[in-house]
Amino acid sequence: MTETLNPTAELLATDLIIDDAFRETDAQWLEHDEFLAAVTRLFASPTSSPAPGWERSCDAGARLLRGIRKHQESGSNSDVVVCSGGRALTSLLLSLAVIMPDRAFAYWQTIGMPDIAVLDIPTTGTPAVVHHFAGTV
Repeated sequence: MTETLNPTAELLATDLIIDDAFRETDAQWLEHDEFLAAVTRLFASPTSSPAPGWERSCDAGARLLRGIRKHQESGSNSDVVVCSGGRALTSLLLSLAVIMPDRAFAYWQTIGMPDIAVLDIPTTGTPAVVHHFAGTV
């Protein structure tokens, strides 16, 4: 994903931070239909495990937000550029209440794989999607 994100980070004059907190959601490989069913469950019930070996959406969102907050404490601003295959970004937006569980799967379907979103995640106040290259919130 760094190859996808590098040009955007340069264009926005922001630092590219590689951190394990920002990885895609943990999941085991599933056949296509099983995968779609698991992704549906991932977002419809964020506090439940959608399939064996899969990270819960609430845990993934919290992990990403902890990573963002850690870097904000070291001087990063509230603008965050996320490059994601979709599950991590959607989980983050769910945890921030930018999207609701009933819209999350439809949102995930609009995301390019991978996709880039610019988010404003202030330490206080309302988070927002500033720009999304493919997805529609």
